[in-house]
Amino acid sequence: MSSTKSAFLLLIALGMSIAAAWYANQWFQSQSNKMGQLEKDPSMQQIVVAALDIPKGTIIEAHQIKLSYFPTGVIPKNRYLTIDEVNGLIANRDIYAGEMVLTPHVTNEPDGSLLSVLLEPNKRAMTVRVDDVIGVAGFLLPGNFVDVISVRKPDFNARAISETILEKIRVLAVDQKAVTEENEPIVVRSVTIEVDPKQAEKLVVAMTEGQIQLTLRNPNEEVVEKIAAQAPAPVVKKVIYKPVYKPAQQNNVEVIRGVTSEVKRVQNG
Repeated sequence: MSSTKSAFLLLIALGMSIAAAWYANQWFQSQSNKMGQLEKDPSMQQIVVAALDIPKGTIIEAHQIKLSYFPTGVIPKNRYLTIDEVNGLIANRDIYAGEMVLTPHVTNEPDGSLLSVLLEPNKRAMTVRVDDVIGVAGFLLPGNFVDVISVRKPDFNARAISETILEKIRVLAVDQKAVTEENEPIVVRSVTIEVDPKQAEKLVVAMTEGQIQLTLRNPNEEVVEKIAAQAPAPVVKKVIYKPVYKPAQQNNVEVIRGVTSEVKRVQNG
């Protein structure tokens, strides 16, 4: 009985495997037929699109792009037709998966001038020295956002004081590379971040007074503005001034007339 049941289950599994293989073969054949029809269709053209999200500043590699068919009527003139045309170029904006890769989206600027392409208006690039701990154990990559924490001691024997001085600061490059290696840790010695002039001044002061630490943050998390607590308005007491009247001093004078005398009061003032 047991051997019969095992043989029955084996036959079911074999049948399901054959069916799955048949369906897979049919699907591949249908896809091949569709591709063949698209290649023969004059109204369709194959152009380069992003295979996955490509962050701004990334040197585009072949695995990040692919060819896809689009109707010729909707394809702009500044498109790319082959993978080799785009491979090695630098994305100067975020390119999303499935989006057409157009000539304004990429640049062939050399590495030396890449930061000037990446900087937003009124922003500055500033490089800070880090170690593997400050660099978030190697998981700090271009395109990430970090908070900057200042650590300092007011006095030699005092306890250290920490304070988050900058929030949601964009990482432009690690060491001298602005390339994103997907989820691969990199041991870095320096990090270049994007700050405005005021933030740069605050960062220089923090590095002069003590040390800084970088913490990796979620890019979708908004910065919560800190509102300084206002001291309550002072209570003003109304003072009422009352005039003080002092009684006039009185002096007694004795007046003698002949054999009689009389005491009179003389009021001064």
